Amino acid sequence: MRCTLNQWNALTRFLEEGGLEIDNRATEGANRDIALGRNNWTFFGSDAGGRTTAVLRSFIATCKRCGVEPCAWFQMCSLAPPLTPALA
Repeated sequence: MRCTLNQWNALTRFLEEGGLEIDNRATEGANRDIALGRNNWTFFGSDAGGRTTAVLRSFIATCKRCGVEPCAWFQMCSLAPPLTPALA
């Protein structure tokens, strides 16, 4: 009971924000393939490789959640002109 009361603000946050869901089933489902392949991805060859993979996996999961095709989004962004001028 104490744990529930200590986390009350987090537990009731979805009541204040209409777009939040009461559970995190969608997030857990998006991360399921990561959990299943964890043993296969133990060794990336370098820390930078591991970080890069983590960023890309997060990006792909976010795209899936939003109904966006990751490859098409990457292609669109790579062809679009930059929004800010290049630093000299």
